[in-house]
Amino acid sequence: FPVTIRRQISEYEYKEVVKYIKEKYEHEGLVEAQECMAFYLLTGSPKAPNNYPQMKAKPEILSQALKCLENSAMQGSYTSLNNLGYFYEQEAKEREPLDKTKGSLTNNRSAFESYRKAAEKLNEARINLWRCYFFGIGTNKDESNALQWLKKAAEDGYLIAQIDIARCYYQGIGAEKNYHEAV
Repeated sequence: FPVTIRRQISEYEYKEVVKYIKEKYEHEGLVEAQECMAFYLLTGSPKAPNNYPQMKAKPEILSQALKCLENSAMQGSYTSLNNLGYFYEQEAKEREPLDKTKGSLTNNRSAFESYRKAAEKLNEARINLWRCYFFGIGTNKDESNALQWLKKAAEDGYLIAQIDIARCYYQGIGAEKNYHEAV
């Protein structure tokens, strides 16, 4: 998620982005506009990217984007909560160079808490929470609990979760091997 705007944008592009965000605000509300602003600050586009390239942004840009995500999360945006979790998780990896897989405990715990709150409604957050439990990111490693979150997302029809849960049953991750359940 922490990315940088890769190039200077023209005044015309800036006006178009501001216009887009204002329209978003007028039609969908403040929460969505704040999410757009965060995406714009981090990616150079006000639209949510399909994936988040991992590049370093200037601290002041990260700080502004973080404020936008925090504000929209406080106003009830589950998408922002999930993105905030990802933001914290990536920050944890940046701040703890000795062990890139674990990162700093404080930021990983914040990531876990953000994912946990967003998982009430959002399948993407359930997948992230599954990863946290499975790998012990911000919480104790717990394959059984990880599998429960994966099941919730799979039951909601989330394809990625359905594939991953089949793999878990096939390999005996979080449950006993069960080829019948895997299929």
